[in-house]
Amino acid sequence: MSGEDARKSGEEGVKTFYIGFLALGLIIGVILGIAVGGFVSPQNQTQSSMSGAANVLTPEEAGDKAVDFVATYLVPPGVEVSLINVTEMENANLYKIAVNLSMQGIAETRELYITKDGELLFPGGIDIEEFKELVEAQKEQEEI
Repeated sequence: MSGEDARKSGEEGVKTFYIGFLALGLIIGVILGIAVGGFVSPQNQTQSSMSGAANVLTPEEAGDKAVDFVATYLVPPGVEVSLINVTEMENANLYKIAVNLSMQGIAETRELYITKDGELLFPGGIDIEEFKELVEAQKEQEEI
């Protein structure tokens, strides 16, 4: 019976770690989104699009650059980052990039955005209801 309790405790620890990992990622995403929002404006997008096609990355280059940056600077060691796809955003100077984050058999898809010149990378929007559910689930785990 004590072995079963230890197994349950271990599973709860992994669940708590996973929820904490997701919450931390979302918080970092919000902070980066706010910071980037202060620097990106329609005027800057117009100027960069007028500077010529020489500074524009191809979708493949943008995807590779985003994956390299995320894998090197944004996720802890042991988290694998792989590119799913890159979509050009119409009416914006952005590429939308879908990446797969995986660790210990758990995989999650995240959306990132990168400017076409590759200078700014920021996370996608946060589903407020999903985030609230994660925080509530984490609080419940802490109470147990």
